[in-house]
Amino acid sequence: MSIFPKFFFTLFKGGLVRPIWERVSALYLNFLDDNYIVSGTPSTFDSYVTHSRNGNATMTDSDGLIKWAPHNLLLYSEGFTTGWNIQAGVTVTPNQAIAPDGSFTAAEVTGNGSNGVYQSTLLVAGVVATRAIWLKGVSGGETVIIKDPVLTGTILTCNLTTSWQLFELEENNGHASSQGLWVDDIPVGGIFVWGAHLYRSDLGGMVDNPDRGDSYVPTTSSAVYLPRRGHHVYNGSTWVNEGLLVESESRQNIYLYSENSGAWSPQNATITANVTTAPDGNTTADNFANNDAGLIAFHYAKNSIILTTSTQYTLSVFAKYNTGSGIIWLLGETSADKFCYFDIQNGLVTLSTNFDNATITDYGNGWYRCAATFTKTSATSSEEIGVGVCLTSGTPNFDSTGIANQEQVYLWGAQLEEGSTPSSYIPTAGSAITRAAETLTIPSANLPWPTPNVIGPELVTNGTFDTDTSGWTTQLSASVAWVSGEAEITASATNNSGISQSISFVVGKVYIVTATVRRGTCSDVLRVGVNGIGDVLTYSTSNVTLTFIFVATLTSHNVQVVVSGTSSSGQTAYVDNFSVKEIDPLSVSIQMDGRMTYADTTPSTEAVFTRWLIDSNNRIENYLISNGATTGQYVSLQSSSGIVDLVATSGTYYSPGILVPYNIASRHGSTFINGAVEGTALTANTTPVALPDLSSTDLELAYDYMGTIRTFRIWDADLTDEGIAYVSERSEEPTISLSFNSSESSFTVSDWLP
Repeated sequence: MSIFPKFFFTLFKGGLVRPIWERVSALYLNFLDDNYIVSGTPSTFDSYVTHSRNGNATMTDSDGLIKWAPHNLLLYSEGFTTGWNIQAGVTVTPNQAIAPDGSFTAAEVTGNGSNGVYQSTLLVAGVVATRAIWLKGVSGGETVIIKDPVLTGTILTCNLTTSWQLFELEENNGHASSQGLWVDDIPVGGIFVWGAHLYRSDLGGMVDNPDRGDSYVPTTSSAVYLPRRGHHVYNGSTWVNEGLLVESESRQNIYLYSENSGAWSPQNATITANVTTAPDGNTTADNFANNDAGLIAFHYAKNSIILTTSTQYTLSVFAKYNTGSGIIWLLGETSADKFCYFDIQNGLVTLSTNFDNATITDYGNGWYRCAATFTKTSATSSEEIGVGVCLTSGTPNFDSTGIANQEQVYLWGAQLEEGSTPSSYIPTAGSAITRAAETLTIPSANLPWPTPNVIGPELVTNGTFDTDTSGWTTQLSASVAWVSGEAEITASATNNSGISQSISFVVGKVYIVTATVRRGTCSDVLRVGVNGIGDVLTYSTSNVTLTFIFVATLTSHNVQVVVSGTSSSGQTAYVDNFSVKEIDPLSVSIQMDGRMTYADTTPSTEAVFTRWLIDSNNRIENYLISNGATTGQYVSLQSSSGIVDLVATSGTYYSPGILVPYNIASRHGSTFINGAVEGTALTANTTPVALPDLSSTDLELAYDYMGTIRTFRIWDADLTDEGIAYVSERSEEPTISLSFNSSESSFTVSDWLP
């Protein structure tokens, strides 16, 4: 065993098994490898996570280029009946042939040689879009054309064979009108069609659909915008897959011309457009140079933008060194002298004046994204926001030579947005563009929840009422009778009239109460519970089984069935199979790791990793706070019936920044809560007396979050402190499992998930 020092084993029935934390979790989402598993069964992202975002979302692909996230703007991509305009003389028959994906979903379309089918969608002016579709001839040799329904000047002639071919046509809109896909001149003998898609292909194009490895994203009744899986980050030498990019905050780029610095009103500067390759792979980056305006001069380009007082903004721009000092400066709020200086040769923030914070991020190939955050403080509404060059960061506006073109940098991708950090790039071309908030939800049906494990004997006397109601005591003038194997309770006029039984408990142990109950003539609330602990209510006139789980706080409690309400005199209710047994503490364990972007701002909550919530009184949350002296404190919390219990790291465990790595885990139980960070467990809190019942509650993943997620895991079990420490430890090493075959005295080596 010494050759596996990182692995822990326990002996079970003569064999070796892994501890629970090293086994496949009940729900395992590995965004690095697109590996999604529930209880050992592989599946797809969409099978377990509900995702929502809009179309203005970019990401970085494996080639290091900024691109659009996968999407399809056409509806009913495989149907061609609903949502499509079918011209005269054209007939569409769905599901007539095997499609390129192997399904029997390809449609047959017959025509008259001059008409076809088309669909339009409205795009922003200036957008470059690609329309694409798979086509196959019935006999081979057929010819059709594809084009845009409005911009019909550019067409693609498609010569068909009896094999499927993907035909693509890219066209620049250039003005505000519809775009779409038109398959025209369909012959009488017909063709087969499948997989129509339209996507934005400006910037660096679009990232392929990770489920397919090509540009096709299937749709039905609405456009589809896939999550940003496979987002890459530059580590100083190569582009690294960091998993899923998530941005829960809605952001708007209010800089109207993000890639046209010539529209920024240059001051004592010369701008030459489209001279070098930008971070999206296109030759759209501009050269910015000082001119010969004099020995002492400001060299910058600006826009006058309306800002809101007391609002925080982040200004960012991609910059690359050309010649000279390599010092650029960002101009924030002119009237309040807010300047920030960056050394783009060495990737440094060199000086910041009146800015809240500033960052510089390496984007590879000499490009850096320089960002500075400021709070609008002056009463002046319009501010000159811009970027400039200078000789040194110490005297940023002093040109000691007056030599034209001495200071030159490449610029691209300016962005001004409300918020404390820079978000993913939002291109603009004459108008402000908004990217809506992004959400990730795991439905309750896809989440594990612990099943009570009974470990103690039956504690109720005569809970099955087989022959009588002995062992039970009436309370508050109620009466009880035995009727065909049930206890019939007749209420008095007093509230909480019913029957009860005193039972001995062990303080701190967990117990489950179950009972089969129904209302008879009772029109009020029938209630089953434990006196002083809590109650379970029902309004049913049919038999229902109620369950109540609690932690004993006394050595003796009354279990009870009551008819609640002061107007219930003479009304009846029925109970059977009343049971109380000790169980193992209910527990769930959670792990999540990735990279978070946050700033130390006034609001205390900087990131909410997971929120599993019925209401504020019943929830499980993992989040990060920074407030005052606190810069990055991880907190794990659970609340049941309004009783809050939590554990937390030091207030300075994490530090604000761009894509700060983290790995957290937590364990939540009926009698405990604890967390772990980066391989170290905190001190467990043993004051909880209940685990909130979240079995029917959706979990919101990355509820308030800007960054990437590598993995998310949840178990319907207690991983123990050792376990949450283990799963929160960063490791790239594979893990294994050894199973023991006692009859053959041999080991079987199996691969396990990391």
